[in-house]
Formats: sequence, C-alpha cells, structure tokens
Amino acid sequence: MTATPSSMPEKSRLRLFFEWMLILVLLLGSGAFIKIHGTFDALDQVTYDGLMWQMEQPADERIVLVEIDDASLNQMGRWPWSREVHAQFLDVIKPAHPKGVLMDILFVEPSSPKADNAMAQSAKNLSKWVLPALLTSANGNILDLGHPEDGIQLQMPIQPLLQHAQVGLATAAPDSDNTVRRIYMGYDLQGQVLPTMSALLLDGREASRVDQVLIPYTGGMNHYERVSYTDVLSGTVPASRFQDRYVFVGATAVGLGDLHKTPFGIMSGVEIHANVFDGLLNQRSLSMLESKKMVMLYTLLPLLLLMLGFLFINETWHFYWLLAWVGMWLGLCAYLLTWQHLWASPVTTILLLVVAYILWSWRRIAAMMRYFEGQLRGIQIQLPDSNIEIEHRSNAHTLQGVIEHIDRLQSAQQQIQVQNRELIDYLSHDLRTPQVSILSAIAMHKSNPEQMPHDVLFAQITENAQDTLQYARDLVELNHAQTGDLVYEEHQIQYLIDYAVERINVQAQEKHIRINVLRHNDLAAWVLVDGELIERAIINLISNAIRYSPEHSTVSIQLQYDEISQPHWISLLITDQGVGMSASLQQALLQGLHEKKMPSQQAAPDAGGSMGIGWRMVQSIVRRHHGRLQIKSDLGQGCTVTMSLPLID
Repeated sequence: MTATPSSMPEKSRLRLFFEWMLILVLLLGSGAFIKIHGTFDALDQVTYDGLMWQMEQPADERIVLVEIDDASLNQMGRWPWSREVHAQFLDVIKPAHPKGVLMDILFVEPSSPKADNAMAQSAKNLSKWVLPALLTSANGNILDLGHPEDGIQLQMPIQPLLQHAQVGLATAAPDSDNTVRRIYMGYDLQGQVLPTMSALLLDGREASRVDQVLIPYTGGMNHYERVSYTDVLSGTVPASRFQDRYVFVGATAVGLGDLHKTPFGIMSGVEIHANVFDGLLNQRSLSMLESKKMVMLYTLLPLLLLMLGFLFINETWHFYWLLAWVGMWLGLCAYLLTWQHLWASPVTTILLLVVAYILWSWRRIAAMMRYFEGQLRGIQIQLPDSNIEIEHRSNAHTLQGVIEHIDRLQSAQQQIQVQNRELIDYLSHDLRTPQVSILSAIAMHKSNPEQMPHDVLFAQITENAQDTLQYARDLVELNHAQTGDLVYEEHQIQYLIDYAVERINVQAQEKHIRINVLRHNDLAAWVLVDGELIERAIINLISNAIRYSPEHSTVSIQLQYDEISQPHWISLLITDQGVGMSASLQQALLQGLHEKKMPSQQAAPDAGGSMGIGWRMVQSIVRRHHGRLQIKSDLGQGCTVTMSLPLID
C-alpha cells in the first residue's frame, strides 16, 4: 500500500507544498552561489578534459612546428642564441614561401646592431611574420591576465624587427588547477587591443576580439609535424617542407621552461599556439557562456522544471523524471560543444538536480511517514480491542516498518469487520426471536382466546420485551467496552472477584450451583485497571459457567500467578462442570465469533443476553487492558476459562 500527496489531508498537502517551496528556494540560491563562486569548477574542468579526449581531431597538415629542442641546444650552445642564427633560419625557409611564420620567442631587448639588422633583413620578404610582446606588471613580473594590476607595462619587440613583424599576445590564461584551457583572443590595454598571435597569423580576421575562448585542442604532444631547429639550419630538413605552410617556431626543451599543463598533458607554448591557430583555421573555435544571466538561466532553469514536475507527476515516475533531465542536459551539453562550439558545463546543474531529487524524496517520504503514523493512530482508535499496537522500536519509524504496521492493523480491522457482521447476524436472530414470539402469541390470542388468555399473553409479551431491552442494554455495554474511556485505578483483583461473585450468586442459587472461590491470603495481586469493566468481564465469565453447568454442580474460581510470565502476571481461572466444547469451537471463540452456529447445548443466552455479546465484551475488555484469554476444555468434561492481566510493578 502507498499514499500519495493527493490522498493526504489538506493540512498535510499544504505542509508538503511549503517544504517544496523551501527546497526550491534553497537550491536556486545555492546554485547561484555555487556558480558565482566557482565551487564546482574542478568538476567542470574534469568534465571538459574528458570530453576533449573524446573529441581528438587530426592535426592540420598545413601546420609544422620547428622545435628549439634539447638536441638543438646541445649543438648550438646555451640559450639565447645570436639573432644572426635566427636570421640564417629565416633565410633558409624564405625561398619556400611559407604562408606565415610565428616565432614564440621574445625579442624585446636589443643585442648587437649587426645581428638585429640581419634578422630584420631576413624577415623582410616573409608574407606574414608574427612575434610576441611581453606584458609585465608594475613590479616587473610577468602579468597574470586573470588578475591585472595598475601600471601594465607592454614591451614590444625591438624597433628593427617591428618594421616587418606583427606583434601579438602570447600569454595564456591558466585555470585554478594551473591547466591551460583558455586563451585571450585579444587583450584591451587602455583602449589598445593586443590580439593573440594565432589570430594575427590568420590574416588578422580575429584580431579585434577581446573575449576569452577555449582552446580547441586537436590532441596531445607531438600531434603536429615537428622538425628540429638545427636540422633546418643544417639542411637535413629541406626548405620545401615549409612551402605554403604555417611555420611555428618555439622552445620545447625542458630547460627553457616553456612547458604547460593542458587537458592532453604537458605541452609547449608553441604547440598551444598551433592548436589555437588550428581551431581558427578550421573554424573550430570554442566559446563559453559569458553572460551571467545566460549562465544562471542555463544552470537553474532545469532545476525549476524538475521541481515543478515533482508537483504534477506521480511519485512513481520521479526517478525517471530525474534521469530524463540528466540525460537531456548531458545531451544538450554534447550538442552545444560538438555542433555549436559552445561549452556550457552541465556539472553544477546535474548535481543540483540530483540533490533536489534526494531532498524532495526525503521530505516526501517524511510526509508519507507522518501520514502513515496518523493512519496508524486512526486505525488503532477504530480497533480498541485489537492487541496490535504502534511499536516504538527503531524499525517502526522506517517507511517499511510503518507500512507493515498499517497492513497488520488493516488486516485486524478487516477481521473485526467480519466478526461484526457475524455479530449482527447473530443478534438479528436473537432480537427477532422475542418479537416473533410476541406476534405469535397475539395471533394465537386472536384466533383462540381460550387457548391464549389475556394473563398468559401479557406475561409472554412482558418476558419477550424484557429480553429485547436486555439485548439493547448489552449492545450499549459492548460499545462502551470497545470504545469508552478507561478509568485506570489500582485494584486488588481478589476484591473484584468477590464483588462479581456477590452479584452473580442469585443466578447460581436458582440452579443450585455452588461457587467455590479458592483464596490465597498471601497473594497480593494489584492491577491497574478499569475496575467496573474488569468486574463486568468476571461476571460474564462466571455467568457463562453457570449457564452451561448442570444443576447441583460446582463452579470453581482460582487466582494464581501466570504460568508463563510469573510473577509479572496474574491469572483468574473459572472452571465449570458443564458440557465442554470442541477444540474448533475454542479456537473460534478466541478468534472472535465463529461462523458456524453453536451447538444447541452451548447456545443458551448468558447473563449478558447472548453468548456472542457476552464473550465479545469479555474479549474487548481484556484486550483493552493488554491481557490474555485462554480456554481449556474437552467435550463432556467441563471447561476452564483463564483471564490473565499484568500486575503493577
């Protein structure tokens, strides 16, 4: 069995809706805070790196790297080299007419005029030659573009080189984990835009942009064609290798320190520029969501829609609703990255979705728990004579525990309903019998007044009317025994027995039956009970024993500690010498009214009006006092009924 918010009372549903609003506001606020402060940036970065590995591309064959590697340093000597060496290099590749040359080498300080002029002369006829500028802070340190300071200093290449070179930005923008994923397409220096070197190399088509872009890495180290600087100088690599190609020159030797961490591992600065240029050349540039409003909308809108769905979708489908949104958002992220070249990290959104589902499921289960506990109490009230109670053990406060309790109580309720129908059927027969007798007597008087004179008629009417009234009183007493408020007081059980015997003694004398009370003066049996109801139960049990006992017999009453749980319980044993009863009848009585009609010798009305009402009353009273009833009997050998109650500790 389950309970849904729609099946809950209005108060419970309003409370649940309030909790829904609270969770929504909390998560929206938390999501905005997380996004603004970059709480999950590390996860975003890991996700992005993983996608980059899946999107590895073939390197553009028009790009070639000329490395200042360890072999070149060993052959040419310590860095920096004379600019005459670089002039020689340019002279070697110039006849091949490369489309552009990007040298990731700083030439901001003059050397000898001869060397500087030689290099400038060698670069004179290159179609495009790009050199880096140096950005420093006021204290002379290399500028962190993510945290610019006042007094930025721009150091351009020396004047002879500026005559032939285009100058661009070489500095990247490492993330918090020191991984280079982004680069400035241009940097605004007080109104002057300094484009990135790769943009300048591509005919200046991207030179006016000042935003940050993600570097569209094609792969890891050694992804592009690479040749050693000294191999070019020596002619080992023919100049024709550079014909109509873009040449990237830069340091890859470990000792020169131009190595950076990237999503594809360690990579030199010149390789990073090659990857940026590759993306521009093939129109694979990756952008990011820049607008704060768009970032917040992208992050928080799915959360809002998910929570709205929780209100209107059956809770059976909530988990699948969550999976649908997670899958859709991952798919949207992949689509934007692959086809729109736009990176919008789904990590924060997905985490918020999962947290929202967990919180909402927790509160919904808590609400159902409250609802189920209310149902438990309601069913318990409806079943006052049931021995099933709300347990307070730890598992009772779990959803499964509560459901099990409700199932047991509902089973008990169904059993009680069956018993009540049987009781009504039984009583309808008993109530109908005196009325039929009255009508029969009146009809006989009308047809034959002599056979049914007035005094006999009035006597039968009076007797049957009294029986009817007694049945009605018994029903009232039964209802009180089942649903009335209990007045708990401390009683000596022996005194209650004496009161009951005194009240029932007249009935015993009419049948010449002796009531034998076996007393134990040393037995202090104090119980916390409703004395009136317990006395009524004892009277009914003794009355039944008298009714089913032959004349001139004995009914024995004995008080003793319970054999099973002594000395914490007291047992009252009432034994008759009557007709006894079968095992099936004993079981039926202990379970409630039996379905089959009692044998005629056992069906005589008792002091309570009928066997059904009297026994049902005793059951209700004993169960409401958390006691037990037992029957021990054999046909023709009498019967012993035991009523056990807990003692006061």
